[in-house]
Amino acid sequence: MNLFDLLQLPNGATVPNRLCKAAMEENMSDAEHAPSEALLCLYQT
Repeated sequence: MNLFDLLQLPNGATVPNRLCKAAMEENMSDAEHAPSEALLCLYQT
């Protein structure tokens, strides 16, 4: 496997690279586990 190959997750989703981080890591996700506005502001900063 090449580092730049797509990574297929057990749920069928694919990740285009190996650098990914869930919004829950910062405890700043919304009720649907998506990045919240506060998390977006954090990353912009």
